[in-house]
Parts: sequence; C-alpha cells; structure tokens
Amino acid sequence: PSILKKYQAQFKHILVDEFQDTNYAQYQLIKLLAPAKTKPNLVVVSDDDQAIYAWRGAALSNVLNFKRDYPAAKVVSLVTNYRSLKPILTAAYNLIQHNNPDRLEVKLKINKRLRPTRKPLPRVRQSADLRGQIVALPTESAEVDWIIKKILELVAQANYTYQDFAILTRANSQLEPFVLALRRVGLPYQLIGNRGLFDQEVIHQLIFFLKVVLNPHDSLSLFQFLHHPYFSLAPETIFTLTHQAQRHSTSIWDMLNQEPTTYASIINLVTQFQAQALTDSPTKLLYTFLHHTQHIQYLLQSRTVESELAIKNINLFLDLIKRLETDLRGPTLPQLIEYLDALLQAGANPAQAEIEDIDTIRLITIHSAKGLEFPVVFVPSLVAGRFPAINRRDPIEFPDQLVKDTLPVGDTDIAEERRLFYVGMTRARDYLYLTYALNYGGVRDRKPSGFLAETGLPVTNITDVNLPLLAVAPPPASVIKLPYRKIKLEHLSYSQIDTFKACPLKYKYRYVLKVPAAPHHALSFGQSLHDTLHHFHQLELQGDKSTLKHLLQLYTRHFNPEGYTSPAHKHARFRSGKKALRQYFKVYRQVLGQPLELEKSFRLNIAGVPLVGKIDRIDATNQGLEIVDYKTGQSQTKKQVDIDEQLTIYALGAQQALNLDINVLSLYFLESNQKVSTTRSLTDLKNYHKHLEQVVHHIQTSDFPAKPGHPFP
Repeated sequence: PSILKKYQAQFKHILVDEFQDTNYAQYQLIKLLAPAKTKPNLVVVSDDDQAIYAWRGAALSNVLNFKRDYPAAKVVSLVTNYRSLKPILTAAYNLIQHNNPDRLEVKLKINKRLRPTRKPLPRVRQSADLRGQIVALPTESAEVDWIIKKILELVAQANYTYQDFAILTRANSQLEPFVLALRRVGLPYQLIGNRGLFDQEVIHQLIFFLKVVLNPHDSLSLFQFLHHPYFSLAPETIFTLTHQAQRHSTSIWDMLNQEPTTYASIINLVTQFQAQALTDSPTKLLYTFLHHTQHIQYLLQSRTVESELAIKNINLFLDLIKRLETDLRGPTLPQLIEYLDALLQAGANPAQAEIEDIDTIRLITIHSAKGLEFPVVFVPSLVAGRFPAINRRDPIEFPDQLVKDTLPVGDTDIAEERRLFYVGMTRARDYLYLTYALNYGGVRDRKPSGFLAETGLPVTNITDVNLPLLAVAPPPASVIKLPYRKIKLEHLSYSQIDTFKACPLKYKYRYVLKVPAAPHHALSFGQSLHDTLHHFHQLELQGDKSTLKHLLQLYTRHFNPEGYTSPAHKHARFRSGKKALRQYFKVYRQVLGQPLELEKSFRLNIAGVPLVGKIDRIDATNQGLEIVDYKTGQSQTKKQVDIDEQLTIYALGAQQALNLDINVLSLYFLESNQKVSTTRSLTDLKNYHKHLEQVVHHIQTSDFPAKPGHPFP
C-alpha cells in the first residue's frame, strides 16, 4: 500500500495512448494508479477498430469495458480525419460495420464514421478513378506485374515518387514475389515486413559463425555458415558434404577435415578463431571476422539499398552484443551463445534497420504499417485462406475459463482479421487498390476474400497485363541502386566536423552508413582516463576524501580493455595510465581551479542543426572561468592550441548555450602532465559560427568523395 500511495501521489495526471493495445495486467495497473472512486485525471486514447495485437496479449475488453469501470468518464469521439480521401474512408467504414455489435460505436451509441478534411490534389484529380478499387487478375504473376505497372503509370502521370507507394500484405511470405519482380525491373524498394533483426540473413551469418567457433561439430550451424559468400562454395558441394556426413554418421566438420587441402580456407579460419576465442571478447571476434572476410567492403561496393540495410543491421547486432557483454559482465563465448539462444527461444527479436528519407517503394506487413500512411497503397493476395488467414490454433489450447479477457460473442479470429484489413485500408491517402488472383499455383482457383465484398468497392477484372518492361531484365548491377539524397543531419558534433574535413567518404562510412569499426585502443585508453577523472572529481565535489589510492582504484574500475593489439599492449597502456594519474594527482590542485561543472553538455543551433558537445570541466580561477579538456596522446604547442577547433566549439557552446563568459581555454595533456592555454575573442566566435553554417551546408549536399586530407574551406 505504501508503494501504491507513493506512485498515486507522483502521477497526478495519466494519459494512456493506444489503449486498445494494452493487456490485462496493464489495465489492472492503470486501475490501481487511478481508481474510479477517486475521480482521477485519467485520459485514454483508443480506437477499438484498430485492435490488432490479440496474438501478443492485447485485451480488446479493456476498451469495451472502460466506460463500465469508469462510469463518470466523458466520451469524446474524434471523427475528423486528416489522412484519407472520402471514398477510402467510406469503404473502410462499410467493412468494419461487420464487426458489430462488438464495437464501441454500438455499445456506447456514439458516431465513429470518419469525416475527411482533405480534397484531392491536382495530381489525383487527373485520374478517372478516385474511389479506390478491387482488381481481379488471373495469376499471381499477373497480379505482381499489374501492381508494378500501376506504380510506373502513377509515377509518370501523377508526379508521384517511389516513396509514395506501399505494398501491404497479411504475411511476410506474400511480399517475396514483389521483391523478385522489383529486383528484376530495377525499381528501388525496402522490405520491412514483420521480421526483426535476428531474421536478417546477414545476422544469421554472424550467429552461425559464433556457434561454429564454439563447436565446429554443430553440423546445423556449420551447414548454414558454409553458405557465407566468403567461401564461394556451390550449394551442390555443401549438400554433398551434408549427405556424406549423414551416410557416415559423422559431422560435416569431420568431412571437411578428410580433405584438408580442398577446404583449407574453412578449416584455417575456424581454428584461427577458436584460438582467438580463448582470449578475445565475442565483440572482438565479430569485428575481426568481418575484417578478415572483407564482408563490409563487399557491401559498400554494391551501393544498393539492401547493402546499406545490411550494414546498418550488422551495426545494430554489434551494439546488442556490446550491451550483452556489459550486462553479463564480460561473458565467455559459450555464455553469450547460451544467452542468445535463450533470447531467440523467448521470442525476443529487436527491430531491424530502416533507411529514412530515401525514394523507395515500401514492402510492409500490415502489422508493421500501423501508424504509417502512404499516398498510394496496394493490398494484394486477398483470397480466402490468406486474408483472413486460416486460424492456426495452439497445440495445447488455453481454456477460455482461464482467459482474463472478456470474450466477445462473435468469431473473435475473424473480427481481429477484419480489424487488420481495416488498418491496411486506412493507411492510404489518395489511392487504395485491393487485388487478388484466381490462381496462386494450385490446382484449383482461389476464392476472393470475403472482406472484399464488405467494402462495397467496385471490382475490375483484368485478363491481360501488358507490361513489356518486365520481359527485359536490366543488368544485375542496376538493381535497387541507392538514389542520391540530401543528408538529414539529426545533430552535429566536433568529431563529425573533424572527420568530414579529413575525408568526406570516411564521414559517410562512419556517420551515414555507420560502418562497424572495431574499438581502437587510443579511444579506449582516453575514455578510461576521462571516466576516471570525472568520477574522482565528482566524489570530491560531494565532499569525499580524495586520495591517490582512491584515484587509482577508480582507474582500475573504469579501465576499458577493448581495442588493444595484445595482452602485453593492454598491460603496458594500463601502467602508463597509472603513471599519468600519479603525476596528475601531484599537481592538479596547483594548476587547475575549482570545478563548477563536470561533463557539462551543451546544445546550440547551427543552420537548423543541433551542435552538441560535452565539456570535461568548467573551473573558477583567479582569471575567471576556464574550460579544461583532458587529452591523451602527444602534446600540442601553444600555436596549435590557439587554432584548436574543439576548444572553439566549446567556447561557442558555453557562450551561446550556457550563457557563460569564458576567459581561458585549456587542453590538459595527461601523459605529459602539461596544460596549454589559449583564448577566443567574440569576433573569433562569431566568425567560427558562420564557418559552421558552411560546414552544415557542405555535409548536407555532399556526395562524399574519397579525398583524404580534403582541403575544406
């Protein structure tokens, strides 16, 4: 009760968005925090017609019973629609009416008929059909061809771009014919679907690599790993090895070792990484493997949407492994594999990468499209058995008596499928095309989905699709090439500016494509000393006794072991860090002022882009306020520090974002125990601000040429 009272007092106003997606436990929590008898300040926002997540525990009854549980609640029906044109809304409303009486519109006697506010744009008015339509085609290939032809027509006639189109399906597998066709004709696309990070082929390769290193006799993992493009093995060779292993009741690994000359590259790679796994972290193994196989370089050369997505997914996976290593406190490879397997078995699947602001056709499952909108939407494969999907019951059914959700009187599976269909329809702004084929490769013709007739849309029967473009396949190199796009800068930092000036292509790899790069020992060493000194001075400000022993203990705790070339190199740098801290401890009170701020963040606007940074310390001294930035590595001269851009950015941030007048700027070189100071005038800062605006413009419009030592103005 005391904990409940604490949170009830803390949360005076509660707003729950997407209330239809809450489960039973979440609703009980809401009722505990905001009991009806207290007349709470509670707002829930919901659309029962978009409740499509029952399969993951969402309870529609939460919405249907809310008014019963909170009888004093005021009901506000939001019916103004800013997205879709009237014919689309009418068809969707016709469909969803078939879920009555288990809808709020009936139960609460309210009006949920959406009123459009948009008028057709000039490009839309050019079309003869503004109602949306149902299109019937003879075969699946004709259905795919017709949709691509319609996209090309609208791009040519109505001034749409590829990113205005979405193909939405009930299941991931129904997107595959469109992937093949769009590749064949060279149209740019992104496959989003329902699949997560662990479902991506490039991530499979990395997971199977780790499993093979752990146990090369794991034939299932080795079979998959042998398909890696680095080995250039023909599928027939892999299947022959598998068959021989099964016939001799042995592992594929044993079969490889029977022909050590033929399969030397595979055997050597696995044994090399088995040896490395004894000393290196799983993250370092992955970085080394990617470097060894040159897989990233291969992806960079292809310059396709698929390759950019693959790079981004690799980066997401490496970030995940780093977090797991931190959470599990340096796990061994067996421990990490065990944890990954547990995640997979539990159904955990982080989101895959996407590329925003790029002109591509979107291929998405309807579940993944919820909350999105597109000017033109195609929903294909609308036949019985596909949509609504055939209900696949669990092998062991959960008794209705134990279900906490209040079950509606109708067919709950069909009602949920109808809501999913409704969500798909209402993603469209201008055009909605619902399509199906009579034949999808079976012996018998398929029946159209029963949902189609419920929409009231007219049916157009097409028997011939004249799309000569599909008959001529362009060269494979032209498939889904990345179009030029202006770079969207979410934020800017000194490191980004410095990298772009050094080499624009390096900037693209690091900050646009986010190409995975192994941790470098210089960065690890510098971060170790920074974190140590921040922690030390933070405790000092809090009144803790500052001793050399305590400082060195903090260093041991904060030392980052990543990126060093060998254990001997790591130990040598660890000792040099201790030496630097001993020297620092002897003199810091004499050469530094009283710290007012530690790790002080700032954010200022440069041509509409946030420039962000973090100042190591701001000190009060006899000369006024001083910015101090710790540095590891070689010392710089006074002349170099006078033009140091990072210090200029810090001075600009302190002045414009923190409203501080800085008198002195200093770099403290820890390994040489030397502080070098400088100043910046108001004119210096004003001129540099203008320079930064030019930098932002150059980055946003650059095609990122490979120019090491690029002479930036």
